[in-house]
Amino acid sequence: PALPPAADAPVRGVWLTNVGSQVLYSRAGIDEAMARCAQHGINHVFVVVWNKGRTQYPSRLMADTFGIPIEENMAGRDPLRGVLDAAKPHHISAA
Repeated sequence: PALPPAADAPVRGVWLTNVGSQVLYSRAGIDEAMARCAQHGINHVFVVVWNKGRTQYPSRLMADTFGIPIEENMAGRDPLRGVLDAAKPHHISAA
């Protein structure tokens, strides 16, 4: 794995979204994306957590308010937690 970025290192980031991308729909996709980001010098990933009227992480507020805790295709998983966990060994900051 790469060394953590220095405090004054430039931000080289990408957005991870569920539109036009399948990355967030499986742990394998997330793992592959983080490895690819590390290969290309990406040191930050920004995860879109709300799209199409749904969250991409389990949300009690969404469940209580709308009865839908997460995008249906992601039910039973926490893609945001998956990105945070997969980014860490590559020293990639995830938000």
